Amino acid sequence: MVAVAILTACLAGLYAIYLNGAEVAPAPTKSKVAPAPTKSEAAPGRLAKFEPPDGYVYAGVAANQQESDTLEDSRRKWQEWTALMDGRPAVISHTYEGFDTWFNYDFSIAEARSAAPLITWQTGTTSPKTIAYAGRTSDGTSTDEVILRNAAYLSARYGKPVFLRVDQEMNAYWFPWCAYNKDGSRRSSSAKDFRRMWQRMVIIFRGGKVADINRQLDNVGLPPLDPGVRWPGWMHLPPTSDPDSYFKPAKNVAFVFNPVDAPGVPNVVGNRWGDYYPGDAYVDWVGQTTYEETSNATIEERFGWLNSFYERFSVERRKPYMMGEWGVVPEAESGYGDDPAYVRWMLDWQRSHPKVKALIYFSVLTDQGDLRLSSYPDSAQVLATAVSQPRFLRDLHRPLQHVS
Repeated sequence: MVAVAILTACLAGLYAIYLNGAEVAPAPTKSKVAPAPTKSEAAPGRLAKFEPPDGYVYAGVAANQQESDTLEDSRRKWQEWTALMDGRPAVISHTYEGFDTWFNYDFSIAEARSAAPLITWQTGTTSPKTIAYAGRTSDGTSTDEVILRNAAYLSARYGKPVFLRVDQEMNAYWFPWCAYNKDGSRRSSSAKDFRRMWQRMVIIFRGGKVADINRQLDNVGLPPLDPGVRWPGWMHLPPTSDPDSYFKPAKNVAFVFNPVDAPGVPNVVGNRWGDYYPGDAYVDWVGQTTYEETSNATIEERFGWLNSFYERFSVERRKPYMMGEWGVVPEAESGYGDDPAYVRWMLDWQRSHPKVKALIYFSVLTDQGDLRLSSYPDSAQVLATAVSQPRFLRDLHRPLQHVS
């Protein structure tokens, strides 16, 4: 089921950015000046998986999904969001899952909404090191079994485009997959372990013969597939102990690398964006999380971080950019509440940065406060007007070569 509880940790962490030995930003200020465009974009090349041409963008939303929601609840909330956007439905449906849950739920929701699924897949208390080196979850299940059975197999069977956002905000201490504590001390799993975990996931999703999967794993210094993976009878899958066993590639999955907007929280050597980046060959899209929140960083500083990341990871690496979470924040939580100026700022930033190809709004009632856009009518109207413009696509861009 949907892992909404983690969002409390996320928002609480954003409010604590740069405390405990990290840089502390000056007192919050607010500016109505639109963000300046960055330097010239890199020369155009082949589009990434499901990437639209420059100048076009997808709208997406986490539409107040809660753990107890039924499929009908999900459909109703989508209709409410669509009405808020003056009848223009989002293209991407954002849901959250724990590591050992099955992706069927997210696919069913996306189908009910006639949208493409964006799944934020969170490993939780199963550490990156455990997953990277083919260990076991707390209940004794093989982590390779979870990756193959719950995620890769079901994604390949689904067949339609899927965005997979693994362990978001990995450079922020409020999530257990971060390599550092709030005070800058190290945890048992390192940033290198995170990179290796990500590479293992991607290699397994790519499928093929077990012998070929094991060769790719060995090339990056990782152990082979667990030969003892077990399957439910209805899957009819071959044993992982046979080198000739074949697993269908999940070519329909685009992996999204999404740290928090700040370079690192805490901002210490070893906990910055690049420390967790698994390599261009293992990432399809890049992006960040940012909110209209000013407890320890101004809005201007946040957009400065966005610009720096955009240049380094989107422009220089020629990766499409997805804003994986963004939104206005209640005044009681160091935001400005109903703030149409911030929404315009984000939209202007997207327009002046042509590789920003997806904006995924976070419209959820959390323990930290009400982030549902319906609670902020002026901001909602600005976004609704924007998504009616031609640059916001009505469907996913799907070149045939990207889908098996």
